[in-house]
This record gives sequence, C-alpha cells and structure tokens, in this order.
Amino acid sequence: MFELLKEKSLEKTVGFAYQLSRILLERDFREASEIGPWLIGLDADEKSEVKEFLSEIEKRENLTIANLSESRVQELVDELAKLVKDQELHEVRLNNHTGKDLLGELHSRHSQLTSSLETEADRLCNEGDLVGSAELYLKILGFVALPQNDSNQVRLNLKCGRVFHELGQYNKALDFLVNAYKGTDEIAEKIEPLGLIMLLHLDAKQQRRGQESLEKLIRFTNWAHNEDIAKGQGFHFIGRFHSRLGNNEEAFRFYSRAYEVFENHSFDFGIASVSNNLGIQYFKQKDYDSALTCFDRALNIFKRLDIKKDEMAVQANIETLLQARQAQIEP
Repeated sequence: MFELLKEKSLEKTVGFAYQLSRILLERDFREASEIGPWLIGLDADEKSEVKEFLSEIEKRENLTIANLSESRVQELVDELAKLVKDQELHEVRLNNHTGKDLLGELHSRHSQLTSSLETEADRLCNEGDLVGSAELYLKILGFVALPQNDSNQVRLNLKCGRVFHELGQYNKALDFLVNAYKGTDEIAEKIEPLGLIMLLHLDAKQQRRGQESLEKLIRFTNWAHNEDIAKGQGFHFIGRFHSRLGNNEEAFRFYSRAYEVFENHSFDFGIASVSNNLGIQYFKQKDYDSALTCFDRALNIFKRLDIKKDEMAVQANIETLLQARQAQIEP
C-alpha cells in the first residue's frame, strides 16, 4: 500500500499520512478502516486497497480499538514517517519522534501545503486564470482531509463554486456551492453560496428555482445582523436578481442598500463590485455620465486591490460605454 502511495502526489501523501496517523493515535481503528479512505479523497480502487491494507494489519496484529498498543501505534506512525521522509517533504529523525510529535509535524506540513497552494490559487483567480485556479482548488480539496462542515472545507467549496460559475460550468459550480451552503449553520456564511446558486438557476433558465432561492435569500439577509458584511452581500445578490429580470428600479434600490453596508464597513471589494453593477444599471438607462462615475470608482479600487480579472472586466465596460456615447454624439 505504501508503495502505491509513493506514486501519488506529494500533497496527497501528506494528507493521507496526517489523516491516518491522527486516527491511529486516537486508537479509532474502525474509523481508520471505514472513514479514513473517504476523507482523503481517493478513488474507488484506491479506497479498496486502503481497506485491504488496514484489514491485513488488523488480522496480523489482532488489533481492536481496546487493545491497540502504544508500541504498535508507534510502529505504524514511524512507517508513515518513513514514507514522508522518502518523499523528501521534510527531515524526519525517527528515533527522536514520539507519535504525538510526528502528528504535530505532519499537521504543520499539511497546513503549510494547503495554505501555500490556496494562496497561489487565489492569485491565479485574481489574475484571470480561472482554469489554473480551479485545478489548484480541486487539488487542495482532494487531500485536505476535513469534514464537510469544517470552515476551511466550506471556504474551499465556495471558491470552487465561484470559479466554475465564472467558467460557465453549471453542474460543477452547483455541486460545490451546495456543499458550501450545507456545510455551515451560520446564516451569514450561507448568503454568498445561496446568492450564487440563485444566479446559476437564472443562467440555466430555471426561473422558478431561482425565485425559490431568492425568497430564502431575502429571509437570510433580513436575519443577518446590520453590522454584518453578509447583509450587504445579500442586498447585492438581490439587486443582481432584479437586474437580470429587468426590474431596474428594484435593482437600483438593493444595489444602493448594499453600497451603504459596504461603505460603512470600508469593504473595498464590495464597494467596487456593487459600483460596477450600478454602472451597468446606469448604462442600460443611457445615463452615461453616472455610469462612468461608477465604473471609474470600481476600476480604481480593483487596481488598488490588484484584482486584474475584475479590473479588466470594468475596463471593458468603460470601453463599451465610451463607444456608445461617441455613437450618440455623431450625426
């Protein structure tokens, strides 16, 4: 089994080693046999091999949860440590390690890998490389070894959902957004995935489902605390819903409420995003001066935040506006 794992990516190896060592140190052999393989994101064949490997250890050592000895735990964890050392992920001196020391080191390395990859994925996303960022987010989810309701898992599912939404991949986006939505009990954390789910339904011409999501979003937004940025996010999504359906007056009303919340919190990204959408609303009404004011505000903020993807989108809106205004002036 360990030979099999050596052929896998470094990140998946660390994820497996961390998860299995945690389970063994907690003496929960049943979880190691039944739940561990699922948590580390292996495919069906790999899950089967993991289970066979663990079952063989159980038979050979006559292990149960009650009599899993400290010495055997140490041997198994040392074997994991050797695997990690062979992968040249970090230096390990086995004779100086206790099981808990190794677990701490594996946890640290696991966290460093996920954090650095997520930072890189965020950078690619901001620069407009949506495919590259999606690949990295999926890579992290493949070995992060966290339950669905963990805040890190919820955040990664939301990021995957955002990217696939922008890529126009409806089913993938919906799967990740539903996971993010179901993974938290916090009303404020449910608002963004629910808002994106609502827009996905509209994109797929499923207006009834979009309307159902809107009604739930309105309730959550009303329940959110006034001082919570999520309330502004809710207003923003509601405005986007009305804009899609051509309800311009309602779109303006909710965009303005979102802007007020974001401004009160000095939430620059939110201010820029809603300013861009306000600009689009003014453009639809051929109020080009007001639209340009909104676009300029959004552009300056996105430049300062170094979010090139959104900066380019706003720049494209400005170019379209200038062309329309020029056509209006020409005889």
